[in-house]
Amino acid sequence: MIRHTVTALKSQYTPAGAVLDRFCGPGWTATPAKMLELLRSGAHEFFLAGNGDLRVVADRRTDGAWALAVVGGNGERVTPSSLPHWQVERPRAAAPRKRSWLEKLMDPDAR
Repeated sequence: MIRHTVTALKSQYTPAGAVLDRFCGPGWTATPAKMLELLRSGAHEFFLAGNGDLRVVADRRTDGAWALAVVGGNGERVTPSSLPHWQVERPRAAAPRKRSWLEKLMDPDAR
């Protein structure tokens, strides 16, 4: 079995809240769909950096669908957003538009 270390759980901010976008480790990144595929194959293990007890697993829900979960050494789920590995990437604001020479001439004090 191949053991991988997860250093960051990166998410994108959406109007509905933070949505998990990718997993990152030393020299690799994976989308949630790719992580699920690797975990279901049974050939890969993913542990969170800094804590050997926490790992990412593929979990079969009651409706038959597969989901990703972070579990502790006792097998209980841990809320991923409570982990220090969780990072929300907020979109950057657009740079302010540069004023034309005419705008500067008409109103030099405006920003």
